[in-house]
Amino acid sequence: PHFPNFIQYSTFEANQAPFESISGIPNGVEDQEAVFQVSFKAPVWRRMLGTDLSTYFAYTSRSWWQVANDNFSSPFRETNYMPEVFVRSVRQRNVLGLSLEGWALGFVHESNGREQALSRSWNRVMGRFGLQLTDDVSLLGLVWYRIPDDDDEDDNPREYRFYGYGDVRAVWTPGKHTLTALARPGTQETSFELTWSYPINRVFRVYAGYFNGYGESLLDYDFDTERVSVGFALNDFLTAW
Repeated sequence: PHFPNFIQYSTFEANQAPFESISGIPNGVEDQEAVFQVSFKAPVWRRMLGTDLSTYFAYTSRSWWQVANDNFSSPFRETNYMPEVFVRSVRQRNVLGLSLEGWALGFVHESNGREQALSRSWNRVMGRFGLQLTDDVSLLGLVWYRIPDDDDEDDNPREYRFYGYGDVRAVWTPGKHTLTALARPGTQETSFELTWSYPINRVFRVYAGYFNGYGESLLDYDFDTERVSVGFALNDFLTAW
C-alpha cells in the first residue's frame, strides 16, 4: 500500500456547475455518493548503487461515484489518476532533535482523464518527509512545485490559490486508533481534513473522515465543499513510510 485504500459513503456539498454546462439539467448531482481509493507502490531499484536510497513507482486513483443517482444511471462523477516516480530513503536521522523517519523526492502527474471542458491535470516535482515527534505523534509533510503549462493549455489556472505549495498532516496513534489532521494552505484559501480509523479485524479498519475546503478533486479545485464520510479501509497513512 501507498496511501490509504478505502471505500466510504458520504454526504457533501455538490458542485453542480460542470454538469449543468454539459447536460443542461440543473441540480443533477446528488449530495450523497460513494468514494473509494486504490493506492499502491512497488520498488523499481532497491539500494541504488549501494546506498540507502530506493526508486519506487506508485499509483493512486480516487473515484467519486453517484451510486444512488438513478436519474443519471449512477455515474462516476469524477476519477483522479495519480502515477508517481520517486526516490525514497527510510533511514532514520536526527534533525534538530526530531527523528526524521524518511523522505522522498520525485515526479507526480495527476489528471481526471476527461475531455474539455471538464479536463483537469497538472504535473509536479514533489518532496515528502515523515517526522516522529513522540512515540504516538508523527508529522507527514508534502511540498511541491507545479511544472507550468502554457496559458492556453492550463486546465486549472492559478490553482496555487487553492492548493498552495504543500500540506502537512499530523498523525496521532493512541492505542489502536489512528487520528489525522491535514492542513493545506493556498495563497487565497486553506483546506482541512480530519480522519479516524480503528481496526475491526486483521484486514479491515473502520474509516471516517471530514473535509472542508477546496480541491478535494481536480474538477472541484476552485469549489468550496464540505464532506462527511464513513466506511472501511485496508491501511492508514503511516504505511507511507
